[in-house]
Amino acid sequence: MRYDVIVSGAGPAGSTTARECASQGLSVLMLDKVEFPRDKPCGGAVSIRAAELLPMDISPVVERVITKVRFTRQRSHGFNRSFPKAVAYLTQRSHLDTFLAECASSTGVIFHQREPVIEVERRSTHVLVRTKNTCYEGQILVAADGVNGQTAKMAGVDLRFMHGIAMEGNISPPGGVPAEWQDMMGFDFGGLPGGYGWNFPKKDHLNIGLG
Repeated sequence: MRYDVIVSGAGPAGSTTARECASQGLSVLMLDKVEFPRDKPCGGAVSIRAAELLPMDISPVVERVITKVRFTRQRSHGFNRSFPKAVAYLTQRSHLDTFLAECASSTGVIFHQREPVIEVERRSTHVLVRTKNTCYEGQILVAADGVNGQTAKMAGVDLRFMHGIAMEGNISPPGGVPAEWQDMMGFDFGGLPGGYGWNFPKKDHLNIGLG
């Protein structure tokens, strides 16, 4: 099967690329190795600036609207900043990524789940992408399967990433999200060399992490 564009990876980058290409009249195939919805370790914050670039309203998957930010240094010496309007939307990646993939599909993108790319062959006029199921031909291949993805490497792209480590977890306090965190997210600096901690409130829990 032949497509104008083949996108490997259906996260926000892949879904957005696929949707934009399809909206311009290109035939697009989007592949992902897992089945959606799927979770991904992430704080799940979408800045207002990024949200305004999207042609669709993401409110169906927004769990908190943030108008305040708390900054601390080694969990002390903190201060808050309040803003007259929203600065970020908080969502969960399992919901956000599924929503974006569905939006891509609604524009005509062919979305195949549980179909990882296993081989890429670059030719002078096109690219061949093989999966366990079949072989696809595309004019353009977009590698959007993340920092640990193999598509770009299989395509012969020289990758030089600066790797980092992050860990996160969810906490459900008795009585729900505390009142002070209803519309506020927090960042802590200085406790982790070269990194930071975060506290992002969701609908019924707090997402806390270190990076």
